[in-house]
Amino acid sequence: MSIFSLCLSKLKPFPELFHKCSIAKSLRMKRILTALFVVITLTANATTFYVSPNGSDASGNGSSGSPWKTLSYACSKATSSGDIIHVNAGTYALTSSVSVPVGVSIEGEGISSILTSTVAGSG
Repeated sequence: MSIFSLCLSKLKPFPELFHKCSIAKSLRMKRILTALFVVITLTANATTFYVSPNGSDASGNGSSGSPWKTLSYACSKATSSGDIIHVNAGTYALTSSVSVPVGVSIEGEGISSILTSTVAGSG
């Protein structure tokens, strides 16, 4: 008799135990699938916006080919959770406080981006 057969024979007198185990597995699988669905939904709607010292807040659209000029402008446009603001290499002068919306991330182009601030109380 195999170990598997022996285990099954031990469970036969306790079918409710076997049923409870399968319900627990089913609930766990539903929770995992729900969490996976939420993550996929949030990241599917995420957009990456670009900021460059050579960009334009007036005529840019935040794409890699037509980036915005200022981080503050990008923060006002990137408002959905999961959005990313990519700061291209360069030097940026921050002349006002920047508030990053909840769920929005900022990433830089390596260590070659410099943010200088002239905002009172920022140093």
